[in-house]
Amino acid sequence: MRRRALLVGLLFALAVGPAEAQQPAVYPPYPDVWGRELAAPAGRLINGFSVRDFGNGDLLLTWAHHAVDPATGNLQGEGVWTRLEFFAGNARGLSREAAAGLARRYPPPKDRVMARRTNALVLPNGHKVIPSSREAKGVGCWVNYAGELRLFDGDDRMIAQKVVLRLLAVPERREYWTQCEYEQSGDHYFAKVDALNMVLYPLADGTFLAEGTQSPVMIRFRADLTSPFIDAHPNLFVVDAAEVDRVVRAAYYGRGGHRIQYGNDALYDYVMELKKKKKLR
Repeated sequence: MRRRALLVGLLFALAVGPAEAQQPAVYPPYPDVWGRELAAPAGRLINGFSVRDFGNGDLLLTWAHHAVDPATGNLQGEGVWTRLEFFAGNARGLSREAAAGLARRYPPPKDRVMARRTNALVLPNGHKVIPSSREAKGVGCWVNYAGELRLFDGDDRMIAQKVVLRLLAVPERREYWTQCEYEQSGDHYFAKVDALNMVLYPLADGTFLAEGTQSPVMIRFRADLTSPFIDAHPNLFVVDAAEVDRVVRAAYYGRGGHRIQYGNDALYDYVMELKKKKKLR
C-alpha cells in the first residue's frame, strides 16, 4: 500500500509539472535585487506595462513592446508580451490573452502611491515620500522632465526634492500641446532624456519600489532616495529638481524658436556630463 501511495504521489508531481509543484518564495526577506529594466529590442517601445500584486510579497510585471512608425512615433502591429516577478525573476513570454488573464487574476497593489493624490508613502522612520508631477503647471510648460520625488520629515518639512533622469538609447518623437510653444506652432520634439514619473509601492523593510510610468524601469529605493540600481546603471541619474529647473530655464528663456527642443537638448548635455563623472568613479 505504501509503494502504491508513493507511486501516486510521484505521478501527481509529474502531472502538475515543475512550475506548479514548486511553490513561489514568500517575501520578506528580500533578495539583493534593486531594479529591473524591461527588455525590448532596439527600435521598439514598451507599452501596456502593468504591475500586479502577486500575493507573496512580490510584484508581477507584464509588458509588451511594439514596432514604431519613425515618421509619427505611433505604435504599429501586435505587441510582444513578457511577464516577470520583480524579486524572483522568472521572465518568460506570453500571449496577449494570457497577459489579460493575469491582469484579471491578480489585482493592482492596494497600497500604491500615485502623483496628484493626497496620500503619501510613509516610511518606518516617520518620513514621507510623495511622487509629484509639474506637467502643464511649470513655467514654460514642462514636457517630459516634470516627474519628481519629494521627501518630507515627520514635521512635514520637505528635506529633498529629486528627479530621476533617464538617458534614452535613441531619440524618441514626442507630441505635446501646441499652446506649450508660445512663439511657434510646434506640436512635437525629439526626446533624448526623460524624467521618470513615479508610482510607488512600499516594502516591509523600509525600502520601496518605484515604477517609472511610460519608462521601462522598476527601481527599488532606500529611504534616503538613493538606489544601488541607479548607482550602477550607466543611463540613470538622481539629481536635485533645482538642477533640472536651472538647466531647462536657461534653455527656455532669452531665446526664441523651438524652446521645448532646446530644453531637452540642454538637459541631454547636462546628463552626458553626469555620465562621464559616473564612469570615473
